[in-house]
Amino acid sequence: LVGGNGTAFVDKLITDKTYALIDKENQEGYFTDGSVPVIRNVTSTSTTSSITLVVDAWIPNGDSIQTIEFSKNNGTNWVTQGDSSIANNIYTFTELDANKSYPIEIRVTSNKGKVATYRYRKYDTATNTTIPTNDLLFWGDASNPNNTEAIFKNKVNGTDGTMYNFNGTSTSGYNGDDLVFDGVDDYVDIGLAGHPFNNSQSMIVYLKLNDISKQQNIFANAEGGGSGLWFSGRMTYSVYDGVGYQITNSSANADDVNYHTVVGTYDGQTVKIYTDGVLTGSISSSQLTVSNQPLLLGADPNGSGVADKSHMTNMNMKEALLYDRALTELEVKQITNNFNMKYNGPMTNSLTTPTYEEIGSNQIRITYPSGCGSDFTCTYKIDDSTHNGNDVQSVTSTNVTVTYTSAGLITAEVIDNGNNSNRTSSTYNLTWDGLYVASSTLNGNDSTGYGTISAPYATMNKAYQSAKDEATIYVMDDITSLSDTTFTSNKEITLTSSSNVTINHRDHNFKINNSDVTFDNINIELGESAVQPTSSNIIIRNCNIRNDSTTGNNSTLWLKSHSISIYDSYIYGPFAIGGQGGNIYIENSRIEGSRQSAIQINNNYCGNITINGNNDIIGYIRAIWIGNSTTCSTSLTLDGEDNDEPYLIGKNSRGIEIYNSNSTFNFNYGNVYGQSGIYTDGVSVYRDGKTFTEETETIDNVSYIHSYLK
Repeated sequence: LVGGNGTAFVDKLITDKTYALIDKENQEGYFTDGSVPVIRNVTSTSTTSSITLVVDAWIPNGDSIQTIEFSKNNGTNWVTQGDSSIANNIYTFTELDANKSYPIEIRVTSNKGKVATYRYRKYDTATNTTIPTNDLLFWGDASNPNNTEAIFKNKVNGTDGTMYNFNGTSTSGYNGDDLVFDGVDDYVDIGLAGHPFNNSQSMIVYLKLNDISKQQNIFANAEGGGSGLWFSGRMTYSVYDGVGYQITNSSANADDVNYHTVVGTYDGQTVKIYTDGVLTGSISSSQLTVSNQPLLLGADPNGSGVADKSHMTNMNMKEALLYDRALTELEVKQITNNFNMKYNGPMTNSLTTPTYEEIGSNQIRITYPSGCGSDFTCTYKIDDSTHNGNDVQSVTSTNVTVTYTSAGLITAEVIDNGNNSNRTSSTYNLTWDGLYVASSTLNGNDSTGYGTISAPYATMNKAYQSAKDEATIYVMDDITSLSDTTFTSNKEITLTSSSNVTINHRDHNFKINNSDVTFDNINIELGESAVQPTSSNIIIRNCNIRNDSTTGNNSTLWLKSHSISIYDSYIYGPFAIGGQGGNIYIENSRIEGSRQSAIQINNNYCGNITINGNNDIIGYIRAIWIGNSTTCSTSLTLDGEDNDEPYLIGKNSRGIEIYNSNSTFNFNYGNVYGQSGIYTDGVSVYRDGKTFTEETETIDNVSYIHSYLK
């Protein structure tokens, strides 16, 4: 979140409900003049007991620095240096213990409230970042301005490197901070043929391999003795002991075409190889036999002192160093830190988004695939009825189990300790078995509510999103829907009330898709709208669902290939039930079409209709109308008892009208009234299993046909 002049929130987790205080001076996000501080360089020096961290900071437009702070605890427990300790924009901290590792963050604040931060993935205070120079024979730096296409300049007293076959292009020559070797014939001769090395040495290269498919000689004079760093599937360092080469292979990958610090050391007894500051291989050797051939970068010399072109190296190299002694492990880390800070600045780790798993009643397991610890900071926060959504909890393991107390939201985040801006997060909707919805009178609110009795939601949409499968949504009082209600997440839900409340849904549809919904003891009022189930199973029990529209012929329940069962309920509307077919079961209910049929299945759609028990099916035109289809069949069953029978009444036309010739009409018990009782067109009609003839299927001007068919 950035203010108008670039002022940014830099040390807070930006979440929903975080705002810039644009009218409050010196607060993050404030729209003022001023520039953000720049941290130009960070170095350190060390003693046996402490580390001094030196920070060079600056503000471009001349504003002053008010404070500079550092933290060794992932952005907590800040140590502050004020103006009195500042000299020429250099700030010194001596709060760090030697021989420890910290994720360090530096924070600079200007006099106008502008803030800059700088974070390291992992800064090892067991070393400093100064290149050791004692016994340093050669130091080649590709960014040295004194380099030429013929010379790889030695930054210490000694012989410069002579370059061969580089053509001055981006693939064979200097390219920014890199010296690029083409792997064909490029190499650098740094001399030192026959140098005794006092039976010890160190070779260091900061490089990126561009080809990992072949063996390559990186830094070597392994001809008639000598030593070398080379690659053959793994980084390798070897020395000749007078009998053969003692070879140690790195156990760490440096074959991933990324930059790595590779160091080989020999101390007169042990051959060691380090990868990125860590010892990754060692082997014993009694001596280092001197070679009379020069040391080459990018190749190994042959007996004539020129490059053996069978194993040339294809690499980008930034720096190469050669020592006349074995570096200590602390010095290896020191050089590694120097390269990392010089070329990478805040180092970026690869992050993986946290994942979630429901493991029990109201419990979530959060997994952090990236890991948590010195490289990463892992957190989570819960927004539910008892947790503050801004209360951030730290995690030290790769997974954590969290218990929540209502529906809500959980957010998990991973922050790269090497780069504060490198972070990833994910959210998870916390669901609940029972959720409550209420009007504003009972404090229903989707933004601040949690779906509990004391803090209900305002809409059924919010409750549905927060509900577990097989949950119940309780409507606490009369509510009015201000938009379409949509249940589309493949859940089984019960919608109910304890006091027979009313949901005013007159101006919006109630859409149900791939969800099983039970309406229980609730009233729904509709206008130019409908309850629209698609591919869903619907149960309506003890409900009153009315569409009082006086215009149009829309349906109260609009069918679309689903199953609907109605018990002890009243369904009223222009078409009470209509649409594109489905399985309909009605028991002890009243279904009333105020402008058209009570039940209608359109042409080219089919379904199975069973009317059982004491029902009234009353249509302004017909009680039941079933359209024609040549591709599917519809069955209609009237199945009452002698003293408990369905009544079907068509006020202004036939009681039952069926055009689907593939259909069957099972008329067991029932009463059908209408200006013309039953009309069928090629439909098989059965009474107690007996088939009636064509003549009996069309019966005109008979209002009560029960006795006739019997």
